[in-house]
Amino acid sequence: MISPVRIARNSSAAKPARVFTGALVVSGMVWVALSLILILAVTVFAVEFVRQTVLVTVLSGIVAAVSLMPGLVSEWTPQLASNRTVSASTKKQNYLGPVFGGIILRMVATVALFVMCRYQFAESVNWIAALTIGWYVVLTCVEVTWLARKLPQLDATSTVAPLIVSGLVPNTLDVA
Repeated sequence: MISPVRIARNSSAAKPARVFTGALVVSGMVWVALSLILILAVTVFAVEFVRQTVLVTVLSGIVAAVSLMPGLVSEWTPQLASNRTVSASTKKQNYLGPVFGGIILRMVATVALFVMCRYQFAESVNWIAALTIGWYVVLTCVEVTWLARKLPQLDATSTVAPLIVSGLVPNTLDVA
C-alpha cells in the first residue's frame, strides 16, 4: 500500500511554485535572443561599437540575474519557505521583500554599469546611456510581466481554500 506522504510528494500539487525561477528562465531566454540580434546588427552597421555593445549586453544580463536573487533565495531556501503563513494577504507581503530587494539591486547595478561604462569607454554618453537604459527597460518589462502574471496565481492556489473547506480557518469570503 502506498502511503499518503509518498502520494503527496509525487503529486504536482505538492511541488512549490517557482515563480522567480521562471522569471529568470524567461528573462534569460529573451536576453539571449535579443543579445544575438543586437550584436549581429551592431557588427553589420557599426563595427566600432561591437566591444562596448558586448560588454554592456553581458553586464546587463548579469544585472538582470542578480536582481532576481532575493526572490530565488526566498524560493529555494526551505527555512524561508516554511515560514510562510496561511493567510493569502500575508503571502502577498512575503513576496514584497524579494520584489523590492530586486528593484533596489537592479537600479543600483544599472547606475553602476552606466558609470563604469562612461569612464571606461571614450564613446559618447548618449550611446552608452541608450544601450544601458534600453537593456534596463526591456529586461525589467519581461520580469515584471512574468511576475505580474504568476504571483496572483499563487494566491488563487494558496493553502487557504483547503483549510476553509476543512473548517480550520473561518470563511470570511462569504457575502451572505
